[in-house]
Amino acid sequence: YTLSLHDALPISGFLNEGLLRSWQYVGKERRDFYVYALTMTEMMATMDASTHKPKYVRPAVLSDLDQLTAMDHVASREESRVAMIRHGIEAGRCWVAENGGGPVGYAILREGFFGFDFIELLYVEASVRRHGIGQALIERLERECNTPKLFTSTNESNNAMRSLLARLGYQPSGAIHNLDAGDPELIFMKSL
Repeated sequence: YTLSLHDALPISGFLNEGLLRSWQYVGKERRDFYVYALTMTEMMATMDASTHKPKYVRPAVLSDLDQLTAMDHVASREESRVAMIRHGIEAGRCWVAENGGGPVGYAILREGFFGFDFIELLYVEASVRRHGIGQALIERLERECNTPKLFTSTNESNNAMRSLLARLGYQPSGAIHNLDAGDPELIFMKSL
């Protein structure tokens, strides 16, 4: 049984978007899955004027896992990264950016960083970097954040991320040395 978007919108509480629940049987085991849907109005409202492609961020579902790990060069060689993405999806803490047909980035929001939410991972496919995908993901996580401050981190060498965080109003909040040799992890915070 699958709900139509028309039926799901009042249930989901969203005006222009919704999380649709369905299931399928694999052998004798029932597997539930969710599909995130936008109405055409919402898709048109999020058109990128420079590329004329829809650009939006939605909660990730398990059916996204293969595409996310395929685009992420670290996940292709580290099973721990795949496990992190899977856990984020299953916990409802992973969001996917789409731009014209499929996932082009994702981000994971973690709870419990000294009592605050923390952007644990932000990844944008190399071919679409510097086109607003990372910003759209961070802005969505800011809306999803349940604490008055949101933290994140990046390597000192990641100038693109540091620049993005500065543009979005994140403030330096310290550094952790000795995680990556010669490349400290810098901590950033934004009051929401």
